[in-house]
Order: sequence, then structure tokens, then C-alpha cells
Amino acid sequence: PPTCDDAVLSCLNARDIAQYAMASRETHRRVKSYYRRAFYLPRALGCFFDNDQDIEEFRDIQRQTGMVISGSFALRFMGRLSFEPGDLDVYVKHTSAFVAGEFLTRAGYEYRPRRGQPSDFDDALALYQTSMEDRNDTGQYAATAIVGAYNFVNTRDENVIVQIITARTSPVDVILGFHSTAVMNLITHSSAISLYPRETFLNKRSLRIARNSTRPSAQAALVKYKNRGFDILEDLDVADASDCEQEFGASYRYIGDDFTWEISLCCDRRWVDRTQSVMWQSWRLIFQHTAGDVGEPRATDAVIRRRYLKAHPLDDSQPDWVAYTFADTAMRDEFKALVRICGTTPIWYVPTPHRFTVVVNIMSRWISKDSNAVAEEICKTMQIAKLLKPAYSASIDEYH
Repeated sequence: PPTCDDAVLSCLNARDIAQYAMASRETHRRVKSYYRRAFYLPRALGCFFDNDQDIEEFRDIQRQTGMVISGSFALRFMGRLSFEPGDLDVYVKHTSAFVAGEFLTRAGYEYRPRRGQPSDFDDALALYQTSMEDRNDTGQYAATAIVGAYNFVNTRDENVIVQIITARTSPVDVILGFHSTAVMNLITHSSAISLYPRETFLNKRSLRIARNSTRPSAQAALVKYKNRGFDILEDLDVADASDCEQEFGASYRYIGDDFTWEISLCCDRRWVDRTQSVMWQSWRLIFQHTAGDVGEPRATDAVIRRRYLKAHPLDDSQPDWVAYTFADTAMRDEFKALVRICGTTPIWYVPTPHRFTVVVNIMSRWISKDSNAVAEEICKTMQIAKLLKPAYSASIDEYH
């Protein structure tokens, strides 16, 4: 039976499996069959939900809201690793968190307030968390990227916890604020995505991000991943740090580029959906300082920089309808300019039978549907011209 291959293929890393798949049509067929079993998300989610209906609804909410799974669960799932993931951490824009909380309540979970939070989930969402100590005590995410973190405990087993972490802009922005690169993985409703796959799953190396890992809780998280077999890097050889062809090289990156590893989780579609809200979000990896003896300099203090859109790209007076991160301000400005060129009047005033006029932002529907294509165009243009970008020239000038 096909499952006989599992004992062998489960011992191979992704690169070896890919090479094995290219040996013949038969090995290619065997690998496809194995991947369908190894990356079967409903089985992995079975630890948190009792039935297939709840799992299907959970993934549908992911599709509706852009909610993603990350943290140790995503790392374990994509790496086919053996450690227990603990809690299920989900990340969603704050304005969509109520939908996720309602579902968890129906699925047999109960909201448990953390320190300083109201006892009612609705009240907790209304009260934007501003205490840095409260927001950052997991050691995984940067406080500036999030609004709050909300625990839901399974009523039948209090050791089973789902934590909703809400983002000010995009869930990707929170993930880019993690303490190190090994945990920068995410699972959408239809795909599993790793931002630094070769270093994480092949080399078992995780680059510490300086600004995100100074707190004691973040340091404890780094120790945890070191105990799981990861080599935590504090610095890099300057030649490696300035090489944009390496994952840890100072570079402009985006989800969907050549470094990204994407796995389709849809049984009826083996290609990755390029229109997902997480696609085409970009960032920069840079190194702030050099250290070490003359002749053997080391690049230190790795930082991930990004910008995000604060206002509606068609009308600055409107709420933020778009949740994208951008590698720099120029890309963000270009995005807004292109959207405005493609768009028309952002506000329509619709007459009603009553005395009042209903203001309908019909362009918000256009934004959610088509801004992904604009972001894709900007990222691909950036890729063509990336050697002219400051992330490369600055790093080379600084280190040589």
C-alpha cells in the first residue's frame, strides 16, 4: 500500500524528497501521494477540534477573514517535526477577531481573560490592549504590531488552548516581528508558507532578530527552540550577510518570491492560490552593525524592516481597508498611486427611502478583490530592480 513509503520518506528532508521525486514517474507519483498524507491539515487540527465539521468551518473562517495559523504549530506541521506544538496560535486583523471568537465558542471553547483583560470577550476586543508587558509576554511577537492576545480554553480539556492574536494591520506584520526566523511560517485556509525554509528545515538554523528578542520571554523562547535542535545565530560572516542570493543575506523579500516555500493544502488543487491576502507582502532584512577582528568581520543585529498602509489607498479619510506590509516607503507610495490610477470615486452616496443617506464605500470591495494584483506587480518590479535597492548597496558599502 502507499503508506509503506511513509517510513522512508518521513526520514528525508524536503530537498531529498524533491530529488527522489525527479528520479522517475513512479517516484514522482509516490511523493505526491506521501505529501497528501504528510501535509493533511485536518488531521493536524484534530488535536484542537472534535469533528470534521468544526475543522471545515475553521478553515472557512480563515478564508473569510484572512486569519492564519503560525507559531510552533506551523513550524511542526511544515517540518514534519516530532515536538508537541502546545497551543494553537491564530493571527487575524483585529476587526475580524469577533468572528473567530464566536466560532471557538460554538466549537466548545471558553474565553479566559488574561491579566488586565475584561471578563467578556466583546469588551476585551473593544478595549485596545496598550500595555506592552501584557501584549508581549509570549515572547513571540512585537508589541507594536499587535492589538491584543486572547485565550480560549477547551471546556473538556483545559490543557487545549487556542490563542487569538489580533493585528493592527496584517497578520504578516506580526509574524515578521517574531524573535527569530525559524518561526516565520504561516498556514492559510489553502496553503502552508515558510519565509526562510532552507535555513529552517534543511540547515536547522534560526537567525535572531535583534529588536524582537531582547525581552526575557523572547530569550526563553530562543532557548526552547535551541533545545529543539535549532542553531540560533547571533551574527553572520559579512560575505554571507551581503549575499542577496542567500536566505539570510541582506535583501528585499516578499511572500511568493523564489525563497518562499509554499505548499497547497487543497486536495482538489495542487497549485498555490496566488490571490490569497498574505501573498505579495514584502519586507527587508538588514544588518545594523559589524563586529569582530580585522579580516574576519561579522554582521550583527539583524533587523526586519517593513512599512504598512495606514489609510484607505483611495481616500485618506476612510478606514484602513488594506492589510499589506511593504519593504519600504517607496513601495507603499507606489501601491497607493497605482490603486488610485486604477480606481475611481471612492465614495458613492446612495439615496434611501428615508431622510438619511447611506454612505457606501463600494471601492472597498474593489480593494479586497484587486489590490492583490497591484501588490504582485510592485513586488515583481522590485525583484527585477532589486540590486539598485538600498538593502543591497548599503550592506555592501558598510561591510567592505
